[in-house]
Amino acid sequence: VSAAAHGGPAFDRREAEALAGVFGPAGPPVTAIKAMLGETLGAAGALQAVDLVESMQEGVLPGIAGLEQVETDWPLDNLVRESRRIDLRTGLIEAVGYDGHCCALVLSRREEDG
Repeated sequence: VSAAAHGGPAFDRREAEALAGVFGPAGPPVTAIKAMLGETLGAAGALQAVDLVESMQEGVLPGIAGLEQVETDWPLDNLVRESRRIDLRTGLIEAVGYDGHCCALVLSRREEDG
């Protein structure tokens, strides 16, 4: 999962609670790239898509830059703290704007025939 996670504590908690509600606390790995890029407003979803495609091609999921501590009652267990190798076949992007617009995009890697 590529989370929107723009760094606002209340927003990030609600997003984490929603993900935990769908996937459970130990669901798929969750990363967020905004800490590396800054708030790009309307470009965030597109940049997340580029990052996810690159992660699928290279087999490396980026860690969440600057993530040092997580609250003890944080709803998600599988945060990607450091980049890791992964055979990523499908990913979910969550993009949320300050204006309230939200979207989700699922991308899957095409498996080569034969």
